[in-house]
Amino acid sequence: MGLSRIAAMILLILSGIACASESPPSQSLFDSNEILHLEIQLPFRQLEKDRKGTPGYFPAQLSYLDATGQSVTVGIDLRTRGKMRRKSQTCQFPPLKMRLQESNPSTLFKNQKTLKLVTHCQDKNINDQYVLKEYLAYRIYNLITDYSIRARLAKVSYREGNKHIAQRYAIILEHWKMVAARTGTTKIATKDAIKIEQLSYFETSLMTLFQYMIGNDDWSTLAPEADAECCHNMRLVQTMNGKMMPLPFDFDFSGLVDTTYAISRLGTRNVRKRRYLGYCESQVDLADAMTHMGAKREEIYALVHQLEALSSRENKRTLKYFERFYEVLDDPKKFENRILERCRKA
Repeated sequence: MGLSRIAAMILLILSGIACASESPPSQSLFDSNEILHLEIQLPFRQLEKDRKGTPGYFPAQLSYLDATGQSVTVGIDLRTRGKMRRKSQTCQFPPLKMRLQESNPSTLFKNQKTLKLVTHCQDKNINDQYVLKEYLAYRIYNLITDYSIRARLAKVSYREGNKHIAQRYAIILEHWKMVAARTGTTKIATKDAIKIEQLSYFETSLMTLFQYMIGNDDWSTLAPEADAECCHNMRLVQTMNGKMMPLPFDFDFSGLVDTTYAISRLGTRNVRKRRYLGYCESQVDLADAMTHMGAKREEIYALVHQLEALSSRENKRTLKYFERFYEVLDDPKKFENRILERCRKA
């Protein structure tokens, strides 16, 4: 055997050893859009009663199957959260907040500390559709901008001991402070009013067009709420140049989701009727934002088609709702009447 052939064999063996010694890249919670199947053992009766005042955490367990089919159990603490959905007269099953008990370095939940869980409201099939459409809203905004909260869709089996509570879709939301870390921005927690000139006009225009597209008026970027880190259904992160980027969340009052308990800012039940709430001051970047939204049209439609759990009826209804938004963007007269002339002063 020639020296060159021996050398080649040695190199092949060494490369194989090197590959074998490398551990496969670990996947984090929001790296995949596959539906995550979970089982949560929780003290449901205690959580059900803890709907007023300052909620307390209760110990629970979360389990899932990893890529090898092995069961992985993660220790968590759960508490109720939210406002409207936390009320027992609104929702049978309250939205939850998870606190991870350990760093969980070898699980999907590594480096996660606290996570919001958007749950079903009532144990009915239509409520799964509401969750799916709210998940779609998060995915669409992820498509529009990196300055957005990522979401992971899960099918969760809830149990209290041996008692089956429900099996429904839920959304796990990326913590907004993790968005700051991911985007190289600084998290902003403030009790002071935000000035419009502090915001990125382009990102603000994207956000307001997105909210108009999904028919949502349940938000604010300028007026901080009591006991909140910023504004109504909004968080802010700040870039190196000092501009603030809005991070919207909670879309259950939108016309897209159209829950039974949703009401518009005007107090009406017709949340499907769009109202533009963009700021006149940020209109300087509105044309660029409109072009950006227009370029995302087919990708947004593709997201609707890819969400297989969405019923045929809701699929068609959602696409038609979005088509009417793009009719406004495509028609200069409609765009002027329904958006440009509807801006509000900050």
